[in-house]
Amino acid sequence: MKFLSNQSEKEELLRRLLQVTPGSRRQWGKMTPHRMICHLNDSFKSVIGEQQVSVRKSSPVTPSLIRWIALYF
Repeated sequence: MKFLSNQSEKEELLRRLLQVTPGSRRQWGKMTPHRMICHLNDSFKSVIGEQQVSVRKSSPVTPSLIRWIALYF
């Protein structure tokens, strides 16, 4: 795992981020380069407490179904 407290790892991360342009090719799914940067920014803000994370509530059936499967299979 890489840490921002490590200067060389931080520089590597900044170098990689600076290479991302609006015309960059998508590499991992359907996210555009702009959306990927926003996603990373939102994730970082949530970790440092600047942004609240919304948690989607799933159907009440899902947890009980998973519990049932875990117990009986």
